[in-house]
Amino acid sequence: FIPGLYCNKIENTGVAMRFLGSNLGITQVLHNTMENHYYGFVLKNNGFIGDVGSDGNASDNEWKGSYTGSETLADDSDGSYCTLFVQNGGVYDPSINPIDRLNGG
Repeated sequence: FIPGLYCNKIENTGVAMRFLGSNLGITQVLHNTMENHYYGFVLKNNGFIGDVGSDGNASDNEWKGSYTGSETLADDSDGSYCTLFVQNGGVYDPSINPIDRLNGG
């Protein structure tokens, strides 16, 4: 068994998935559906999860509906340490928020 977040359907919240601090014990975030949130996938307060999926093996997380803020966000975190491996296009390909609040961007 590999620990992680699998096959969840998360709808109509402020933040769908938020990772605070180190989350090295959560090694997989796969096949989750996020729909209609303010933010979708968030790294916060030095949030670190490592890569989500791998090269040639997309995570198959889905970003559906509308997002008032952003589908992804690094808030007081360095998003460059988390690569989201996704399928191209459609609900599997989130918009990446280039603003890293850690750097005042």
